[in-house]
Amino acid sequence: MNARQKGILLTIASSVLWGTSFPLIKFILFSQPPGVFLLSRFAFATIAFFLFAFIKRRKIVIEKSVIIYGAMIAASFILQYTGQTLVSASQAAVLLNSSPVIVPFIAYFTLNERVRNSKYISSLIGMAGIVLVTGIGAADLSHLSLLGSLIIVVAAVIISLFIVYSKNITHFFDPIELYSGAFIFATLFLLPYSIPSLGMLPSFFTSWQAVFASLYLAIACSLVPYILWYRGLSYLSATESTVVSLMEPIVAIAISWPLLNEPLAPLQLVGAATVLLSITIISL
Repeated sequence: MNARQKGILLTIASSVLWGTSFPLIKFILFSQPPGVFLLSRFAFATIAFFLFAFIKRRKIVIEKSVIIYGAMIAASFILQYTGQTLVSASQAAVLLNSSPVIVPFIAYFTLNERVRNSKYISSLIGMAGIVLVTGIGAADLSHLSLLGSLIIVVAAVIISLFIVYSKNITHFFDPIELYSGAFIFATLFLLPYSIPSLGMLPSFFTSWQAVFASLYLAIACSLVPYILWYRGLSYLSATESTVVSLMEPIVAIAISWPLLNEPLAPLQLVGAATVLLSITIISL
């Protein structure tokens, strides 16, 4: 297995884990406020990163670039949660997964990353597949919230900047050291967003489902995938990483179908196949 293949497998593994988070988050948000839920996830994740760093005898990096990194993580999550209250899940999925179109341009000007035709074609194919997978159509577009769309687009731009920024520092930081520090600051940056709902903390911790979900998201959807994704990014270009990460919504929809009884149309299966095609192209 060469380095590039290793990077693709690590990125797919992280995307599969991140994909499992969406149905779980949706289920918990039926009964819990997003501010408390998001803060608890990040608090548990910070503790998990700290313990993992201690076990691995790694230092926690605290410097300007790590603070910026934590701010990007917090901002993207706040905007996602806020925007998704104004647009449908399918609309949010399309807009949030627009990184394969945004990243190549940012990477070109900041990383001097050349975009081969195959890369850009795979990005466009991947985006077309996401539109089909999420089932967004003309009726959805006619009810699109301008404010909600702008919020989600800003989140997508921040995620794209986060990916490019990550690529720029992969050779300078160990992922455990980096994320241990970044999640401390991300949690602190989330406090203002969560303060209005902190009064719900007692009821939140009396729900075993909410506590279990927070712990699962902290470990299986934060600690493990961020490290896997970061290591995978060291072997791939920023554009390649974003295309391979399109596995995430496919996994989310595949799990939501049986567990949340969400509909799965034939066109969505075509979309999933299209996304897999884009990943295949980028892997060649």
